[in-house]
Amino acid sequence: MTKKLAETNILFGRQVVRELMHSAFAESTIGTLEELYHYGIKGQKWGVRRTPEQLGHPNKRIENSFNRGKIKNASIYKKAAEYGPRQIAKSIRSFEKQITTHQDYLKNPEKHVPDWKTLTDKRRKNYINHWKEEIRNFKEQRVIMVKAKKGD
Repeated sequence: MTKKLAETNILFGRQVVRELMHSAFAESTIGTLEELYHYGIKGQKWGVRRTPEQLGHPNKRIENSFNRGKIKNASIYKKAAEYGPRQIAKSIRSFEKQITTHQDYLKNPEKHVPDWKTLTDKRRKNYINHWKEEIRNFKEQRVIMVKAKKGD
């Protein structure tokens, strides 16, 4: 076979494949190939993004900082925003009760920890530090609720 004849056969083969593919595609689709379908949002510009405020989404930056613990006592801020006046008053009473309970732990550790006298000094310090930290946290949370009650 000559070179020219081989090239003609290859071109003819490609043409046959194209026609077969075209007819198979046309049979499998609804309508004709001349129809154009648009699956986007009418009037939307390509590559233009809207801000979260334009979309009506809440500010995620503040919410994420709450979730990551960057803002101290974040859950209390969220609760205070959702609570009514009665629930806020109840929370304040609960924090005050926790504060007095933990202050009693510091005054009478033997009463609350049965084996207090057998504990090592390091373990005792850990208990005391923990109770002090808890008192500080409850006081901070109480202040948040008091501010929420006043409407600040």
